[in-house]
Amino acid sequence: MAQSYDVRLHVSMITSVDASSPQRIEDFVRRNYGWEARAHRLASERDELFCLEDASGKRGILRLANPADCPETTDLQVQALQWIALQAPDLPVPRIIKSRTGQTVLLSQTLDAQSGTPPRLTWLSTWLDGVPLRTLPHSEAQFFNIGVMLARLGHVLKDFRHDGAFRPLNWDLSHIADCQVFLPGHCPDKKWKAVYQFFDNIDTRIVGPIRNFSKQIIHADMNPHNFVMSPHEPASISGIFDFGDMTHTARVNDIAIAASYHLSGENPFDHIIPLVQGYHSVFPLERGEIDMLYDLIIARLCMTIVITEYRARLYPENRKYILKNTHSAWLGLSRLITIDFLSARRILRAACN
Repeated sequence: MAQSYDVRLHVSMITSVDASSPQRIEDFVRRNYGWEARAHRLASERDELFCLEDASGKRGILRLANPADCPETTDLQVQALQWIALQAPDLPVPRIIKSRTGQTVLLSQTLDAQSGTPPRLTWLSTWLDGVPLRTLPHSEAQFFNIGVMLARLGHVLKDFRHDGAFRPLNWDLSHIADCQVFLPGHCPDKKWKAVYQFFDNIDTRIVGPIRNFSKQIIHADMNPHNFVMSPHEPASISGIFDFGDMTHTARVNDIAIAASYHLSGENPFDHIIPLVQGYHSVFPLERGEIDMLYDLIIARLCMTIVITEYRARLYPENRKYILKNTHSAWLGLSRLITIDFLSARRILRAACN
């Protein structure tokens, strides 16, 4: 198996943060934004997230970056959201809320100074209303529109430039070979066999071919926890958020990542086909990208399993949140590998006409 691991790839994944109290968050927001609002904690993988709500019902999101993340990571997210707001104001993404002094990012010490906790990069954004995809009946139109929205987002980001997008990132499919270090020391049980077999062929299936694809900055995490649907139009996305995994990589990774979370139909391709068709209708995929989709979807499933299982062992207290997508990844992998590569390629080519 290929080995190109660099410890910098996962430092923020194994750096825990001291919990900030809602009271201190409220005080911070009052002083810096002039906003009187109640704070309550939201689940998060690496950062700290707080939902803020005032007496009128207005809400916002305050994010405290993981101290192990470089400042460029935060700036990348903020600059990207501002770019999208300027280039495509109708796209439903969070809007940055500036502080009293006109700043988009603040340095925050929300805990007691005696704790020795370093200041954290902090930013406030608008709240996006909507309902989770899992609460709605599914339809082809719904998945087609998810693909369309992802393609529109990718099309806007193709001209966006930022040095922070070139940082090493665990979740970048182009770095999947580096995830081998997160595998258990030995194959724990039979269900892991497919994961180990995939990594045995990683060079020919992913690492080599992916170098030749068009690259740009992408969202890179269009999972159902990172977008909401309109309660009035269940087939329409009303909000896309969590831009923390944005990276400069093969643009086809964006649709492969999204597809990996939608394998629950009667046939594994029931939801993938309209999703890919929607994306392709706006941001056409090249033949080579279409042919690689099957392997890239499997790659993302294996990556989700390996990284989340590893982090759950490190942080058992946050196990429930860390493993929120893992069960569906195991299920999706077991179903997808029943379809051979040539059949999958034929199905996806037909979907893209």
